[in-house]
Amino acid sequence: MQECQQECNVEGIPSHLHTRGRSTEPIVNADRLYLHHESIAIDEAYGFDIKGVRCVDQSANSNLLNPVGDPCDVLYDTKNGGRLANKQIACIPVVELRQIAFPNPNMIKKNAEGQDITPAEAMHNFDVQHSPTPCMYPHCEILLYQNGERRSHINSNAVKSTIRRMFARIADQYRSEVLDRMRLNGLLEQ
Repeated sequence: MQECQQECNVEGIPSHLHTRGRSTEPIVNADRLYLHHESIAIDEAYGFDIKGVRCVDQSANSNLLNPVGDPCDVLYDTKNGGRLANKQIACIPVVELRQIAFPNPNMIKKNAEGQDITPAEAMHNFDVQHSPTPCMYPHCEILLYQNGERRSHINSNAVKSTIRRMFARIADQYRSEVLDRMRLNGLLEQ
């Protein structure tokens, strides 16, 4: 396990989130990831996209690695202190993230009856890596893999659209639960 040595020097970040030399941990399927995103109307679903969430190397917070386990901790600004303004939270369970596997939609050729005539190429899937920062111990990265190889860039708009749609579909299932938690923390109006 890798150890994060630096101290948190940013004011306004609760001490329970500081790494203070704690080691990295494996991310288990029972965990949930919390991501901050651009605010949308409270009664609005994500639809096809979670605004502000990236398809590659997306930051998130582990629920199980947060000693307090509060999803709202993902809103702390570890660069400038305080909380991020005009942001909301999405939840993606690790087990559901790891179950995502799909080919590049542009690479599948079909016959006149709609059956695949070429094998799916460029299979994509995700994993999560604990990546603590000095001020945010539960910080993780959602990593994209193509045919088992880590990717840091996506050229295909079809793949980006597929990822955005899958993330939004999963997060929509947990939206009301996360909004309730934000209300409890006084981050949304009752």
